[in-house]
Amino acid sequence: MATQRHCAAPVGDDPGPAAVHAGRVAPPSTCWEADAGGGLMRAVPAAGRVDAEFVLTRPGLRRVRHPPATVGAVGWIPLAAALPASAAPVYHGGSGSACGAFVAGIPPLATTGPGDRRHNAGLIAARGAGLAAPARRITAGLLTRLLTDPAPAGAAREVSGGTAAMPAPADPAPRLETLR
Repeated sequence: MATQRHCAAPVGDDPGPAAVHAGRVAPPSTCWEADAGGGLMRAVPAAGRVDAEFVLTRPGLRRVRHPPATVGAVGWIPLAAALPASAAPVYHGGSGSACGAFVAGIPPLATTGPGDRRHNAGLIAARGAGLAAPARRITAGLLTRLLTDPAPAGAAREVSGGTAAMPAPADPAPRLETLR
């Protein structure tokens, strides 16, 4: 089986060097958001047991004592830049990242963290357009399912198509102006 490249993207607006890893290996990569608090970093060992390559787009890999050979890191890169080259993002569950994954038409693995993240992850899983789990429960099996199960990928493409068919936010503005 060919190794897949997976990209991990960061949380926050930590300015760092941009790195583009798209187009080096087929099929496309997956994106992994390594959160500042380190919750997702605890899942890195599971990635080492998956026949895939993961790229963290935050330099937090140095917090992992013995990173698996299939996990690499680059500097910070905007999630939107990483998603087109990704098979699936693994991220913190924020709404902006979820929207980015669905615009790209790829199924995310969202962690069920605090605030709206638990709600967002639950909606993603309920729609079948991705997976949800607490960061501490991300396993090699869950990552493999994210990358190989066609159902979430198909549902994510459906969501992407529905999103693309919606009017742009500015489109109804002229009509709204007449309602004063």
